[in-house]
Amino acid sequence: GRIYLDSILLLTFIFVNIYVFKQAALTLYKLTEILFNKKIAYDSAVLYCFNPASIFFIAPYTESIFSYLALLSMLNCLKLYEKYSNPENSFSFTALLLIMHIGLSTVTRSNGLLNIGFLLYTFICLYMKNVKNKQPFWNNFYSVLRYGFAMFKTTLDWLLPFIVYQYYCYIKFCQNF
Repeated sequence: GRIYLDSILLLTFIFVNIYVFKQAALTLYKLTEILFNKKIAYDSAVLYCFNPASIFFIAPYTESIFSYLALLSMLNCLKLYEKYSNPENSFSFTALLLIMHIGLSTVTRSNGLLNIGFLLYTFICLYMKNVKNKQPFWNNFYSVLRYGFAMFKTTLDWLLPFIVYQYYCYIKFCQNF
């Protein structure tokens, strides 16, 4: 028999979601290992894989990619904190590549906007660590400006895809009403 395009697409989506689901489980393992230990990391990854909702991670839906991007966002925020908690490392915008997954999760699902909170929390923790170093007023003021600008710019960057999509939907569906 002949395999139809719909069947090929369905199988492709299922195999891609299985791969992304596996990557999400590995990312959860790495994240939990950093925060706790290997035993808890292993247990959490196993429970993540064998939960009743796992069928949604295999189905052709955005659940797998969103969970992978959300977990990767959390992991990369931890890496960002570790890197820049050392005062000798100056903030570079190449670090934004570490957190581009927040923007991608926002494109994947609208509740990806909540992932911006991980980034904002990371910047607040970095600023608070910098203030605890008891630097002079001008250095603290410079830190406020630097972290404030980084928070504003990254938040705007990650909100932009969501705003553009909402505008597109408005133009497409709400103009005739």
